[in-house]
Amino acid sequence: MAKPSQTARFITSQDDKVGSISIGKHLAILSTHPPGLLRERHTHDETHLIIVRSGKMSFKVDGQIQEVGPGDIVLIPPGVHHSSEVLCESPSSVMCLVLL
Repeated sequence: MAKPSQTARFITSQDDKVGSISIGKHLAILSTHPPGLLRERHTHDETHLIIVRSGKMSFKVDGQIQEVGPGDIVLIPPGVHHSSEVLCESPSSVMCLVLL
C-alpha cells in the first residue's frame, strides 16, 4: 500500500503561530492581526476561505460589509476586491484556506 503524501495535523485553539501548512496544492495559513489593523482593498488570484478563530473583525467584500467573530467564515472568490479591519482591543486570529 502506498504511503500517504501528507501527514495528519491538528490545529487547536491554543495554536497561535503555526504559519502555513501545505494541503496538497492548497495552503492553510494561521495569522494573528493586532488591534486596529486595517488591510487595504486588494484582490487575490485564488479563492480565500477565512475562518475567524478569535477577536472581532469587519470585512468589506465586493462592496458588502460584515462584522465577524469566532467561528464565522468569509468566502472571497478570486479577483473580488476586499479589505478587513480588526475591531477589538485585542488581537484577532484567523485561519485562511487558500484554494489554489
